[in-house]
Amino acid sequence: ILSDVIDGADSQWLEKRYGGFAAKASEHSTAAEIRAMNIERDCEDCYKAEYMQQHVGDVFEGLISSVTEFGFYVELENTVEGLVHINSLPEGYYNYDGYFTLSDEYSGKSYSVGDRVTVICSRADVNSGNIDFDLKV
Repeated sequence: ILSDVIDGADSQWLEKRYGGFAAKASEHSTAAEIRAMNIERDCEDCYKAEYMQQHVGDVFEGLISSVTEFGFYVELENTVEGLVHINSLPEGYYNYDGYFTLSDEYSGKSYSVGDRVTVICSRADVNSGNIDFDLKV
C-alpha cells in the first residue's frame, strides 16, 4: 500500500484495491491486541497470586478500588488487588448502591471506593490468579 502511495496512485484506486483488506487487517490486528492484553493481565494476576502465597495471614493497608454486589476489591501499594467477599464481612444486611458503595442496613457501616481499609490475605490461588482478603476488624 505504501509503495503505491509513494508511486502516486490515485486515492480512489487505492480505496478500491486495498479498502477491504485494510479494514479486515485492522479488525484482525485489534482483536489480536485485545487477546494479548487480556493474556498479559491474566499472567500478571497469576504472578501476583504466586507472590501473595507467601503472605497468607499477613496484614496490609489498602484502598477500595471497586465495589460490587458480592463484595469489594482492595488494591495494595504494591498493585496487588484482592477481593473482600461480602460473606467475610461482619454480619449484617449489605446493600450495593450500583455504583461505589456497599452499606450495612443495620449498622450503617459502609464501604466505598477510595476508602482505606486494613485487610488480611486469606487465600492466593495461582492457577486462577485470584487473591482473597478478609477485613481486619
